[in-house]
Amino acid sequence: MQKESCPACGAPISMPESTNQTKCPYCSASLTLERSKGEPDLKVAEKITGSIEASGFKMQAVIQEGATVTQTELKRLQLSQELSHTQLRLANLQSEIRSLERTKPDRITRTQLSELKAQETTLKQHIRMLQASLTPVPTSPASQKNAVAPIDYPEGWLPLLFSFNGRINRQQFWIGFGIVCVIMFIAGRFTNSVTDPTTGLATVKFNFIGSLIVLVDLWIFVAVSSKRFHDRAKSGWWTAICLVPFGFFWVIYQLGFMPSKSDGGMKFL
Repeated sequence: MQKESCPACGAPISMPESTNQTKCPYCSASLTLERSKGEPDLKVAEKITGSIEASGFKMQAVIQEGATVTQTELKRLQLSQELSHTQLRLANLQSEIRSLERTKPDRITRTQLSELKAQETTLKQHIRMLQASLTPVPTSPASQKNAVAPIDYPEGWLPLLFSFNGRINRQQFWIGFGIVCVIMFIAGRFTNSVTDPTTGLATVKFNFIGSLIVLVDLWIFVAVSSKRFHDRAKSGWWTAICLVPFGFFWVIYQLGFMPSKSDGGMKFL
């Protein structure tokens, strides 16, 4: 039997020579007996174990932090390379668009321009997304809750005049409405005025070309008005109010003078 003192509370402890671990009957501390050069040394086992575990946790945290930083930097590098490649594609695409715009317009050229401008819009959206990923803006939870996505207005004449999807601002609406008025004036050049000899009333008769122009003009007006109603957070079917008396003036007031609503918006007719 070997007698030692508890390093935690100083109480006398008797340990058999056949064991190296025991427990203090006074403070309940777990003890271990280390024999070096024949001189026994009683130590608190919990402190030794705790120190080893703390060192292991610190080392694991350092390794995980280094791995996280490496993955983050690698992701930023990939995004930067993708951004540079996309910007180069956009520059080449815009150069091709300018080259086609300088050529004599025909049906094939207009089709190619429409497709290229649609690709241009897609690339611009992708570039904005990559830039936002590379330079995120820190925001508070309250501002994130009230955040509003930026409005993406269409670019190009074909989406403005013939598409029912998306939304346009007041300036684009007035441009489209002006085009509608010009086309209606042109349609008037293809009409014939006939006076009824019995009543003396004049009636307007459209020929085939005039009727076709009026149908195209009506399509453009409905398309432009629908997209503008989307920007006002309303359905495009509100354009049908033009069919009721004085409804046309209400539609022009709503679409041409009222501001956009960035907190909503319908995407389809």
